[in-house]
Amino acid sequence: MKVIGLTGSLASGKTTAAAIFAQQGAVILDADTMAHRALFRGSTCYAALVRAFGTGIRRADGRIDRARLAAAVFGNQRRYRRLCAIVYPWLAGAVRKRLARLRRRRAAVVVIDAAMLLEAGLSAVVDCVVLMRGDPAQQVRRAAARRGWTPQQARERLRRQWPYAKKKKYADMIIDNRGSRRQLVASVRRVWKQVCHCRAGASP
Repeated sequence: MKVIGLTGSLASGKTTAAAIFAQQGAVILDADTMAHRALFRGSTCYAALVRAFGTGIRRADGRIDRARLAAAVFGNQRRYRRLCAIVYPWLAGAVRKRLARLRRRRAAVVVIDAAMLLEAGLSAVVDCVVLMRGDPAQQVRRAAARRGWTPQQARERLRRQWPYAKKKKYADMIIDNRGSRRQLVASVRRVWKQVCHCRAGASP
């Protein structure tokens, strides 16, 4: 089984690229969605998050409210680091379990779609890191429009992620998403061919 780590900053086009990989036959693991499960009651993270950030992050039904958690964390570097120290190990364990199940099912190619792939140490479980390159100004506009954030809120979240220049040092392949949809499709297909060629025994 070949495991691709697909990463990039917020609103860089990862989800769109992952969908194109899926069309080629890859199994997609959405690590960002998996990380949200750490907020569910019963997860090993739940109690730790409430202890760290207070009962005010919970809804009336006891579930952790993502907006309240974000308000308690963003803008405070110490609290953000504490959040990462709680969630990242849980996420790494959850991803490893999913990969083990997929290996037993004989999946051929798996793409882990994870904005925080490198920050969370998930590069250790992939065969290659594919980095999305976007236009920062466009990313701010996309993120603000999708999440209902102000541009300042979008920029703040982008600053919490590793910058493109730092992520590039760890990337095996780069997909440039500053052009058209057609160009993006072509770039993803080129990466797919390289991965399949690598599976046949060649080096990437």
